[in-house]
Amino acid sequence: MPGLVMFRRRWSVGSDDFVYPNFLEIILRLAWLIAISVVFCINRDNFTCQDANLLKIYYIGLLIIQILNIIVAITIMVVSMKGTIAVSEPRSKMALLLYIKLGVLVPECVWVVLGTYWAYGYTYACPEILVWMVKGAVICSWIVGFIVLVVIFIIFDPMGEYHQKNRLAKRTPEGALEYQSDAAKKAWERRIKVICCCVANNQENRDAFIEISKLVADFFVDVDLVPTDIAAGLILVKKQQAWSASQLISVVIDSPSSSNLQPQNTSRRIQPPKPWMTIKLMRHYMTFAAGSYGWPYYVYNNLGTGLCKILKRSRCCSCIRKEDHVVSDNACSCNTAGILMQTGLDRKDLIYVSYHNKVAEIPFFVAVDRKENKVVIAIRGTMSLEDALTDLSAVGVNVHVEGVMDCYVHCGMLKCALYIESQLKELQLIEKAFDALPEATGLVITGHSLGAGAAAILAMKLRPDYPDLICYAFSPPGGLLSPNASQHAQDYICSVILGKDVIPRLGMPTMNKLKCQILKALAECRHPKYRILAGGCFRQFCDCLMKDQLHSNHSSKSYDVESTGESLKTAFVNTNSMVNDVEWPMHPPGQILHIIEEEEESGCCGKPTFSAVWAHPDDFNEIIISHKMVFDHMPEDVLGSLTSLEKSNFIPIAQLVPDNGDSSTA
Repeated sequence: MPGLVMFRRRWSVGSDDFVYPNFLEIILRLAWLIAISVVFCINRDNFTCQDANLLKIYYIGLLIIQILNIIVAITIMVVSMKGTIAVSEPRSKMALLLYIKLGVLVPECVWVVLGTYWAYGYTYACPEILVWMVKGAVICSWIVGFIVLVVIFIIFDPMGEYHQKNRLAKRTPEGALEYQSDAAKKAWERRIKVICCCVANNQENRDAFIEISKLVADFFVDVDLVPTDIAAGLILVKKQQAWSASQLISVVIDSPSSSNLQPQNTSRRIQPPKPWMTIKLMRHYMTFAAGSYGWPYYVYNNLGTGLCKILKRSRCCSCIRKEDHVVSDNACSCNTAGILMQTGLDRKDLIYVSYHNKVAEIPFFVAVDRKENKVVIAIRGTMSLEDALTDLSAVGVNVHVEGVMDCYVHCGMLKCALYIESQLKELQLIEKAFDALPEATGLVITGHSLGAGAAAILAMKLRPDYPDLICYAFSPPGGLLSPNASQHAQDYICSVILGKDVIPRLGMPTMNKLKCQILKALAECRHPKYRILAGGCFRQFCDCLMKDQLHSNHSSKSYDVESTGESLKTAFVNTNSMVNDVEWPMHPPGQILHIIEEEEESGCCGKPTFSAVWAHPDDFNEIIISHKMVFDHMPEDVLGSLTSLEKSNFIPIAQLVPDNGDSSTA
């Protein structure tokens, strides 16, 4: 940090990123040097055959080149270990050392070309080990050269030239980030198009690329961090969050059972849950949300027999005799079979199944639930690149909901909800479902992840027509509803969030907050980056066997802006301003049940036990860095935790949450 500058451009690597690559290079070159030296010494009297002088010259040249490379690599590694992430002055000669490294690589490349010609262009009467040693060295050299090219491609920053010009522009009074912004948007748009090349074939998708590239470019435009800086920052933030987690405040619900508790913040008082917000019903309708993922989800969770069971329930003749109520399923209706296997429904209970998938148009199905006498709409979560583009279309847009001021929702998920609403009305699916189950007592909408977000917004749209409508949103996105909209939905939407799931905590305010935490942690840290990364990786693999042993300087909690570089100072000020300028955060919808793993420290193979509490949306205004932040979002984990709670007849209670004050340390 900041990015290394060479050839008058910035690269996506820092001057302190050469410790482990050069250590690995030293080990490999030492092994190579020892092997060549042993062979050369043992066979020094055998270089008497025809053209043996060429082999001898190659051996000697290779030994000299290896020694030079090892010396340069050791020097680069030692220099790269100096200083800290924010203090790069001790590594100011790194660019010069890398130029020297390139100077050594040039004769090595020439030697490899000559060695290739000498090894494969001549026929030798020498001992085979001499010839094959040269051939092996040549092959290894070409492999190393290919790896070097791949590394250069990875660390090449297409915005490197603009970063440098922008850095010079900041020296002028009117220096601003706009100089870089337009180029950054174009660069990110190209990257997204490459990643999503298979879906970049219509104007709607291209508009999504432009919108997402603008969002990403604006987020990173004021930060001069390389990927390893961000990784080190996340490790430090994780440590900070672990230390601050011991500070708890009480949150209670308005119920007689909690009358003996005194809330410390009345603005965070939680409404009592509705009668239908039970663990049993949550678990029941989570099977519908999971079933919407089709056959891949069922096979994944039943690796031994899942495929056979799916094939048994599928209809391989459906490609000839198509079912009118099943759209865009595969030839054998395997996705429909997956729904039936996961939910336990009969085929006649499925009113409509759609696996049509485009940007802002996601799969869903309508079914009748004879067990609970309900009509169910289940919406699928993210499972394709089109779905990911919808997730990233995270701009808040205003929608009209009677009696709700400042009602903003996630743009991409609003489009999904409007698409499903149009399908429901055009095909009269809800009416058909109620006709198929006349004794039905209401409508239930459910979904997981992206499906949960679309389900919540769809519930808001349909509630005027169906006052008894209820919605179960499992692992919903955090940047979904404005606070007023989320509070309005508490009567008919119940969100379920497992553990440290990152998605319900994800939004522009929380991302900016995390960005600010990373910048502050990097500035205050007094350890070199290689130690931080080593400690983070070691704990990641041995977390269940050891406690945290990497300590930072926590004696001072103040942020000394003047002690850091100018780029870090500007980035911190800009990011902190962005966090403070947010008019309101975006929340998960409605009432929130937070499922907590009770025995995380019981061991790697220990079976977890769960508890659950009714939480406030403000409890999810910070991204928790953990190895479980992704796994806790998986539908099988959410369903498993609900199943565990149902078996134990658990009743959710009031929540104790971490203090949301300034707990950041370095």
